[in-house]
Amino acid sequence: MTADNVTACVRRAFATERLQSAWRMLQASEIGDKSAAIEGVSRLLEARGLNLDDVLTSILSLPLEPENDPVRSDSIQETIYAPRPASSPSAPTELRTVSGRDVPERIAGRVHLLAERKTRTGPELKVSVVAFDVQYSPLAAKSEAAIAALKAAAYDGGLTQIIVKVPASSRQIAVVERVALGIAI
Repeated sequence: MTADNVTACVRRAFATERLQSAWRMLQASEIGDKSAAIEGVSRLLEARGLNLDDVLTSILSLPLEPENDPVRSDSIQETIYAPRPASSPSAPTELRTVSGRDVPERIAGRVHLLAERKTRTGPELKVSVVAFDVQYSPLAAKSEAAIAALKAAAYDGGLTQIIVKVPASSRQIAVVERVALGIAI
Protein backbone atom coordinates (compact mmCIF):
# COMPACT_ATOMS: atom_id res chain seq x y z
CA MET A 1 0.00 0.00 0.00
CA THR A 2 1.46 3.39 -0.96
CA ALA A 3 1.48 6.39 1.33
CA ASP A 4 -1.26 8.01 -0.78
CA ASN A 5 -3.50 4.94 -0.45
CA VAL A 6 -2.87 4.76 3.30
CA THR A 7 -3.68 8.45 3.65
CA ALA A 8 -6.94 8.02 1.73
CA CYS A 9 -7.92 5.01 3.89
CA VAL A 10 -7.12 6.88 7.10
CA ARG A 11 -9.15 9.90 5.95
CA ARG A 12 -12.13 7.67 5.18
CA ALA A 13 -11.79 5.99 8.58
CA PHE A 14 -11.67 9.33 10.40
CA ALA A 15 -14.74 10.49 8.50
CA THR A 16 -16.82 8.10 10.62
CA GLU A 17 -18.43 9.60 13.70
CA ARG A 18 -17.44 6.64 15.88
CA LEU A 19 -13.70 7.03 15.21
CA GLN A 20 -13.88 10.82 15.55
CA SER A 21 -15.58 10.37 18.91
CA ALA A 22 -12.94 7.86 20.05
CA TRP A 23 -10.15 10.19 18.93
CA ARG A 24 -11.66 13.13 20.85
CA MET A 25 -11.98 10.86 23.89
CA LEU A 26 -8.29 9.99 23.56
CA GLN A 27 -7.33 13.66 23.47
CA ALA A 28 -9.45 14.53 26.51
CA SER A 29 -8.67 11.50 28.66
CA GLU A 30 -6.60 11.54 31.81
CA ILE A 31 -3.15 9.95 31.87
CA GLY A 32 -4.44 6.64 33.30
CA ASP A 33 -7.20 6.42 30.67
CA LYS A 34 -4.94 7.01 27.68
CA SER A 35 -3.91 3.37 27.21
CA ALA A 36 -7.56 2.25 27.19
CA ALA A 37 -8.43 5.04 24.74
CA ILE A 38 -5.50 4.10 22.48
CA GLU A 39 -6.64 0.46 22.50
CA GLY A 40 -10.16 1.57 21.53
CA VAL A 41 -8.87 3.68 18.63
CA SER A 42 -6.62 0.78 17.57
CA ARG A 43 -9.57 -1.64 17.53
CA LEU A 44 -11.63 0.76 15.42
CA LEU A 45 -8.74 1.17 12.98
CA GLU A 46 -8.12 -2.60 12.83
CA ALA A 47 -11.76 -3.13 11.91
CA ARG A 48 -10.98 -1.12 8.77
CA GLY A 49 -7.69 -2.93 8.07
CA LEU A 50 -5.55 -0.07 9.43
CA ASN A 51 -3.31 0.47 12.46
CA LEU A 52 -1.72 3.38 14.32
CA ASP A 53 1.37 3.16 12.09
CA ASP A 54 -0.89 3.97 9.14
CA VAL A 55 -2.14 7.07 10.96
CA LEU A 56 1.45 8.18 11.62
CA THR A 57 2.39 7.52 7.98
CA SER A 58 -0.54 9.70 6.91
CA ILE A 59 0.40 12.48 9.28
CA LEU A 60 4.03 12.43 8.18
CA SER A 61 3.03 12.56 4.51
CA LEU A 62 1.15 15.83 5.03
CA PRO A 63 3.00 18.96 3.92
CA LEU A 64 4.05 21.32 6.68
CA GLU A 65 2.59 24.78 6.83
CA PRO A 66 5.34 27.33 6.05
CA GLU A 67 5.25 28.74 9.59
CA ASN A 68 5.74 25.21 11.05
CA ASP A 69 8.50 24.15 8.66
CA PRO A 70 11.86 24.91 10.30
CA VAL A 71 13.54 24.91 6.88
CA ARG A 72 11.22 27.53 5.34
CA SER A 73 10.50 29.58 8.44
CA ASP A 74 12.54 32.41 9.89
CA SER A 75 10.12 33.09 12.68
CA ILE A 76 10.57 32.01 16.27
CA GLN A 77 7.46 30.35 17.64
CA GLU A 78 6.65 29.92 21.27
CA THR A 79 4.00 27.95 23.12
CA ILE A 80 3.29 29.00 26.70
CA TYR A 81 1.97 26.23 28.90
CA ALA A 82 -0.73 27.00 31.44
CA PRO A 83 0.39 26.38 35.01
CA ARG A 84 -0.91 23.12 36.41
CA PRO A 85 -2.50 23.06 39.85
CA ALA A 86 -0.63 21.35 42.64
CA SER A 87 -1.21 17.61 42.54
CA SER A 88 -1.93 17.28 46.24
CA PRO A 89 -3.76 19.50 48.71
CA SER A 90 -0.78 19.32 51.07
CA ALA A 91 1.60 20.84 48.50
CA PRO A 92 3.45 23.89 49.84
CA THR A 93 1.96 27.20 48.77
CA GLU A 94 5.17 29.21 49.02
CA LEU A 95 8.08 27.86 47.01
CA ARG A 96 11.59 29.21 47.20
CA THR A 97 12.82 29.73 43.62
CA VAL A 98 16.39 28.80 42.73
CA SER A 99 17.85 29.70 39.34
CA GLY A 100 21.06 30.35 37.45
CA ARG A 101 24.31 29.22 39.03
CA ASP A 102 22.53 28.33 42.28
CA VAL A 103 20.84 25.33 40.64
CA PRO A 104 22.49 22.04 41.72
CA GLU A 105 23.89 19.65 39.12
CA ARG A 106 21.39 16.93 40.12
CA ILE A 107 17.73 17.59 40.79
CA ALA A 108 14.99 15.14 41.73
CA GLY A 109 11.44 16.46 41.64
CA ARG A 110 8.29 16.97 39.60
CA VAL A 111 8.54 18.66 36.20
CA HIS A 112 6.23 21.49 35.10
CA LEU A 113 6.26 22.83 31.54
CA LEU A 114 6.70 26.58 31.17
CA ALA A 115 7.23 27.31 27.46
CA GLU A 116 8.29 25.70 24.23
CA ARG A 117 9.62 27.47 21.19
CA LYS A 118 11.29 26.85 17.88
CA THR A 119 14.48 28.79 17.41
CA ARG A 120 16.82 29.02 14.47
CA THR A 121 19.09 26.49 16.18
CA GLY A 122 16.27 24.05 16.97
CA PRO A 123 13.57 23.42 19.57
CA GLU A 124 13.85 24.66 23.14
CA LEU A 125 11.72 23.74 26.14
CA LYS A 126 11.67 25.67 29.41
CA VAL A 127 10.58 23.86 32.54
CA SER A 128 10.56 24.22 36.28
CA VAL A 129 11.20 21.38 38.70
CA VAL A 130 9.62 21.36 42.15
CA ALA A 131 11.35 19.42 44.90
CA PHE A 132 9.85 19.74 48.39
CA ASP A 133 9.59 23.52 48.99
CA VAL A 134 12.08 24.56 46.27
CA GLN A 135 11.31 25.41 42.67
CA TYR A 136 14.23 25.23 40.23
CA SER A 137 13.19 27.58 37.46
CA PRO A 138 13.70 28.18 34.63
CA LEU A 139 15.64 25.24 33.22
CA ALA A 140 16.14 24.94 29.46
CA ALA A 141 16.29 21.77 27.37
CA LYS A 142 17.65 21.93 23.85
CA SER A 143 18.19 18.31 22.84
CA GLU A 144 15.23 16.43 21.39
CA ALA A 145 15.79 13.51 23.77
CA ALA A 146 15.73 15.77 26.84
CA ILE A 147 12.66 17.64 25.55
CA ALA A 148 10.74 14.40 24.95
CA ALA A 149 11.69 13.01 28.37
CA LEU A 150 10.72 16.25 30.15
CA LYS A 151 7.34 16.36 28.41
CA ALA A 152 6.70 12.74 29.38
CA ALA A 153 7.72 13.51 32.96
CA ALA A 154 5.43 16.53 33.12
CA TYR A 155 2.43 14.60 31.80
CA ASP A 156 3.19 11.59 34.00
CA GLY A 157 3.54 13.76 37.10
CA GLY A 158 5.99 11.34 38.71
CA LEU A 159 9.36 11.96 40.26
CA THR A 160 12.07 12.72 37.76
CA GLN A 161 15.83 12.97 38.06
CA ILE A 162 17.58 15.64 36.04
CA ILE A 163 21.25 16.42 35.48
CA VAL A 164 21.89 20.02 34.48
CA LYS A 165 24.82 22.03 33.24
CA VAL A 166 25.12 24.80 35.80
CA PRO A 167 25.84 28.20 34.22
CA ALA A 168 28.74 30.38 35.31
CA SER A 169 26.48 33.38 35.91
CA SER A 170 23.23 33.75 37.81
CA ARG A 171 21.84 35.59 34.76
CA GLN A 172 22.15 32.50 32.58
CA ILE A 173 19.73 29.58 32.50
CA ALA A 174 20.75 26.10 33.59
CA VAL A 175 20.58 23.62 30.69
CA VAL A 176 19.16 20.12 31.12
CA GLU A 177 21.67 17.48 29.96
CA ARG A 178 20.01 14.19 31.04
CA VAL A 179 16.57 13.16 32.25
CA ALA A 180 15.36 9.94 33.85
CA LEU A 181 11.82 9.16 34.92
CA GLY A 182 11.79 7.75 38.42
CA ILE A 183 15.10 7.01 40.07
CA ALA A 184 17.36 5.91 37.26
CA ILE A 185 20.37 8.23 36.86
